[in-house]
Amino acid sequence: MSKLDKRLFRKRLRAQRNRFMGIERSQAEAKVCDLLQSLLQDHRPKHSTQDAKRYVATYYPFDGEVDLRALWGGGFFSVASQKTTKTISPIGSQQESPTINWVFPVHKKEEPLSFVSPHTWHQGSDLAIAHGEPVALSKIDLMLVPGVAFSDQNGLRLGLGGGHYDRTLALAHEKSWSGLTFGVGFSFQVQSDLPSDPWDHPLDGLVTELGVKMFTQTSKP
Repeated sequence: MSKLDKRLFRKRLRAQRNRFMGIERSQAEAKVCDLLQSLLQDHRPKHSTQDAKRYVATYYPFDGEVDLRALWGGGFFSVASQKTTKTISPIGSQQESPTINWVFPVHKKEEPLSFVSPHTWHQGSDLAIAHGEPVALSKIDLMLVPGVAFSDQNGLRLGLGGGHYDRTLALAHEKSWSGLTFGVGFSFQVQSDLPSDPWDHPLDGLVTELGVKMFTQTSKP
């Protein structure tokens, strides 16, 4: 598939994702959150010390992505206008989920993602931007990854085109990171045939409202 065809493919699926609204979307997102809640309970951190913190990486929803805010604070936020920016502070997420410390990605152009445990959020031109304490990738047990489309054959994903997650997963592979990565999407985003590039990195699993699928081709140290 050419670069032009890939852009058109991505544009079509993004439009479909943004058209998915109303009660059907709410029900699908609630089901995804329920499945992830069970997954998080079943998946145990690899840290051996009792006092080690458990970190799970998630994302702030953008461009029609599955909204997971119910998992990390019930979706409750305080929003205060400050001239041209809004500060968004998660309420109760750490207190309500004491066994899970949620971390969020920081995007920098043409670089792998870094992760922070947020104190505040600022609404940027596109993404909500988290500000907080840095958390090393090696401390993250599980990463929830959004996407435009996912392959149900091999765990590959199609993102927005910035390459942030592929660079991050490449770095993780290079450093023998032992965490797991799960794609998060709606069932209509799952494709049997997905355009891919040599630098694409497969996920360990995929969660949609229809269930959880594991991919066996990946191996962890």
